[in-house]
Amino acid sequence: MLLREGSNFLEMIATERIPEHLPAPGDTRFEIRVQSFGFLGQGWTWIDAVSLSSFVAQLHELEPQRQGSAEVSSMSPDQFWLKIFSTNRLGQMAVIGRLSQVSPLGHDLRCNHLLEFGFPFDPVMLPSIVKNFERVSSGVLMQG
Repeated sequence: MLLREGSNFLEMIATERIPEHLPAPGDTRFEIRVQSFGFLGQGWTWIDAVSLSSFVAQLHELEPQRQGSAEVSSMSPDQFWLKIFSTNRLGQMAVIGRLSQVSPLGHDLRCNHLLEFGFPFDPVMLPSIVKNFERVSSGVLMQG
């Protein structure tokens, strides 16, 4: 899924999914790239199947009226959070979120790399966003 507005973008690619015969079936790994007003970050995260299904249901409610919001977050606390929402009664849309990664620096030292992002986007993109996440939730891995 690629959401782009000018030089700002959010790209989420589902790269792995836990098969049905294993514990936690449907949990999905995403590669994520973000650029927001000149700030750029990339990383990966896992989103559990229940959260992903809930996000798709929220997107279905958001799409027809373009009012409200849809939110999803990663299984690891504070690693990834995403919210797609209407900014006004006219149905203009925006996305906000957070992507982080903790890196070891040495003995008992760690650095938390963090990018908080947000930008408006054309509401015409909303149906394709819904379709992309529907496909992932049903087991199809994405290609950007």
